[in-house]
Amino acid sequence: MTRSYPAGRVVQSRVLRHTRRGDGQQRGGAAVALSGHDVQRTDFDFRPRVGPLPGVDRRMEFGPFIRPRPGQLRAGQGLGLLDAVIVVENKKGELEKRVLTDMERRQRMELTAINAERFLAARRKHRHQFTPIGVIQGLDTKSYVGYVHDYIDMGYQHIALGGLVPKPDSEILKICCAVREAIQTRTRTEKENVWLHLFGILRPKIQPMFRLLGVSSFDSASYLRKAWLRSDQNYLAADGKRWYSAIRVPLSSTKRLVETAKEQNISEEELRAMELRCLVGLNNFTGNKQTHQEVVEAVNEYGPLLKRRGEDNHFFEKHDAVLTDRPWEKCRCPVCREIGVDVVVFRGTGRNKRRGFHNTWVLYHKILHGK
Repeated sequence: MTRSYPAGRVVQSRVLRHTRRGDGQQRGGAAVALSGHDVQRTDFDFRPRVGPLPGVDRRMEFGPFIRPRPGQLRAGQGLGLLDAVIVVENKKGELEKRVLTDMERRQRMELTAINAERFLAARRKHRHQFTPIGVIQGLDTKSYVGYVHDYIDMGYQHIALGGLVPKPDSEILKICCAVREAIQTRTRTEKENVWLHLFGILRPKIQPMFRLLGVSSFDSASYLRKAWLRSDQNYLAADGKRWYSAIRVPLSSTKRLVETAKEQNISEEELRAMELRCLVGLNNFTGNKQTHQEVVEAVNEYGPLLKRRGEDNHFFEKHDAVLTDRPWEKCRCPVCREIGVDVVVFRGTGRNKRRGFHNTWVLYHKILHGK
């Protein structure tokens, strides 16, 4: 059966586990899109589209479908189906978010289910060996349960629930309970149960309940992203109980920093000297009173020059706390053991993401496994 997809509909491909190419490199999921005129498709084609898509963010210049290379996806690896996301373009030609109407949300759910059926049919037709994962978008408990039955009828053995991130813990548990009950009614006589994944859900307080409800897996980047998105929760202590703020040492070439320096009659040479003083002080930091004071004075003089949007410079006490406790010395993760105090320095992407890797390591070993 042929269906028409509305113009401007953006489709997102989710890959739950990295796929490995022949050269040993790994590649994750990609965003793909349908845009322009209405598109008629009777089958999935996994070939990439070449060239930009009109009216779509250039970061999404991938074809609507992706063909796995021979051997790229193997049995046991997971590939999410094409999951619909509506994108709105304003008068300036820029993409922006807006609240969806109830009708648009239901159309989004339906399109996701349509793609799920065709995705599974395409896999069977081309005899691919990867494990297909059916993504369900729902509005409430009833809609999630209804689609679970539909996906099982299609033949899915792996199901993932999307759209849960903004929901409170109580509603997530209610949905998971109902979904698991629906799955059990369909699989009691089967040898294997249905694998259940939660997209973007990491709730340590209710994690034990997920185990009881048979949630097989989940994904979340929140602990990684906290390393640079939060002002007071950048570094998670090794025991998983306390967060520390990172020490702000911005790059002296930052545009906003340079502008502030000019306003205060600070030359570029003086700005670089202030930056260097911070870095040298951190490099020489041993934890004693003298090196502690040198770092605090240098950082508190230089850091506030960067005017941050949406927050004031309230880091003085936080810098002092992390330098006093030296939490990296109590952590056995590879990042802390290798780079020491640099793990708590808020600076370039490399440093910030390594701190995020530390946070994820603590989450995995301490919070989820208690090791």
